[in-house]
Amino acid sequence: MSTAFAFLGWFATIYMGWNLLTSLFVPSRRTSKLKRAGIAFLVLNASILIGGVLFEYEARSAGFESVNDRQDANSVGIYDPAVWKAEKAANLSSKRRST
Repeated sequence: MSTAFAFLGWFATIYMGWNLLTSLFVPSRRTSKLKRAGIAFLVLNASILIGGVLFEYEARSAGFESVNDRQDANSVGIYDPAVWKAEKAANLSSKRRST
């Protein structure tokens, strides 16, 4: 589902750019092109917002604390949230012992 919003944002960006570019060369349609570019800008922002919310929901439903927590786990090669929580707890306890 979040992929659909990514494609919507991509399409809105292209559509917005096209309308802004063509508004420079077609003076008779300038206001309608700028309105369409403004609507595309709103759609782009909405798709980014909704996509971010969906990514956060997916990470939490998988068992991670947040998207950043999931990315941290994936960057070290851990894809299981239970293993990641155990790894974080082990690192936290080792830091406490060293201080």
